Amino acid sequence: MRIAIVCVVVAFSLLATGVGSSVRADEIKKSALAVLYVGKVPSPRATQYQALLETYFSDVKVANRDDFKFRAVDPERVVLLDWSQGEADIMKMAEIKSPLGPRDHWMNPTVLLGSAGLLIAGPWKITGASG
Repeated sequence: MRIAIVCVVVAFSLLATGVGSSVRADEIKKSALAVLYVGKVPSPRATQYQALLETYFSDVKVANRDDFKFRAVDPERVVLLDWSQGEADIMKMAEIKSPLGPRDHWMNPTVLLGSAGLLIAGPWKITGASG
């Protein structure tokens, strides 16, 4: 599963640096890695992420964070959780619920986008909720 995380990180790093920008989309060999984007769907941001992921991965699914069913996720699928501070009431940090469910039940390799690290740290009681 760590290889899956590395693949996602490498893909995003290459995109950020512009490597491969002269390669046409039909020339890209897609990874067989299964990816799930969980965010505010529908939204322009979610649509852009979906298009980006579908360029590099052959098995891409998108789920709305607000009604996400964490028990239904294939254990081999890499999850990208996208969560903005603007979409959560920071003043009520103690009341925020994790869309990924309880920490001890979550086993998928996960990439945290936006403020997901901050927002999930509270419900999961891990370092990072403040400071």
